[in-house]
Amino acid sequence: YETCPAAREISGFVDGLSNWYVRRSRARFWASGWSEDKADAYWTLYECLIKLARLAAPFTPFFAEVTWRNLAKPVPGAAESVHLATYPEADASAIDHGLLEQMELTREAVTLGLSARRVENIKVRQPLGLCELVVSNPEQRAALENHLDLIKEELNIKDVAFTDSPEEYVSYDVRPNFKVLGPRFGKDVQQVRKALANADGAALLAQLQDGGIKVEIDGKEETLCAEEVDVRLTPKDGFAAAQGKQMVVVIATEITDELRKEGLVREVIRALQDIRKEQGLAYDARINVTYATDDAALNEAIADFRDYIAQEVLASALESGDMDGDAKVVTIDGNELGLLVTTA
Repeated sequence: YETCPAAREISGFVDGLSNWYVRRSRARFWASGWSEDKADAYWTLYECLIKLARLAAPFTPFFAEVTWRNLAKPVPGAAESVHLATYPEADASAIDHGLLEQMELTREAVTLGLSARRVENIKVRQPLGLCELVVSNPEQRAALENHLDLIKEELNIKDVAFTDSPEEYVSYDVRPNFKVLGPRFGKDVQQVRKALANADGAALLAQLQDGGIKVEIDGKEETLCAEEVDVRLTPKDGFAAAQGKQMVVVIATEITDELRKEGLVREVIRALQDIRKEQGLAYDARINVTYATDDAALNEAIADFRDYIAQEVLASALESGDMDGDAKVVTIDGNELGLLVTTA
């Protein structure tokens, strides 16, 4: 009967299903032909949605009913209404706790990497060269190593590595949480502030991850826990960083000419996908693309990545040529690009 926590869990599941599973599985859904992998992707989504309808029925009765009738109709013996169906029961033996923990770490790494990008105002479509992960124990590192390719793809990073020397990329400033420490130390809280200010921030963070920060107050050793201090992270020049509960993610912000070229290509792909959507084309419809621009760098980028662009937007032809009245002009990195999209 605790409806609020239950609703939060359902909402979190929908977010993970939509923004992680479905988005990550687009290539499987869109694959040509009918393979076992494609069937698995669809059946997994189907099972999630059909059980979600039953779970959400008490919370969103009409939406759950529409979902159920659309999906359960072909199933022999299915209840006529979701509100007449049995409530689903969990199968504990089917839960892969190890995989869930690995994916939780992976999603945290991605979230922090995206946060670091936002701080520096670098779009995800702009590739970057290096991401460094700082984790506190070997188990976390082993878990993340299973999904480095996924992290690379999500963050649009060429290389992901681990470092035991975060001080090369960031500096730490550990300050007392006066609201918590005030009642504990009274006027001596200023001694805590001074002790933290005079110590090396990275060393203090290592102590904190190892059980607590040791400080000496009036000749007596005291231990400060995570709730009693405020750790502030400052990236060094050429880097951006974000800190979470289980790790620090650092990204190199230098954009080389080659990386900039790839960034232009990503923008072109986005523009073409927007045109597909505006024209109401089916997700698997093949297209022909004609483009025109006076910018040499943009022309070079499209020519160098012609096959990749064509693959991403399902283009049978991608050629430079004259535009007509149906072409759309978009702006890529301050330069105009004319795009004419027709069905193949």
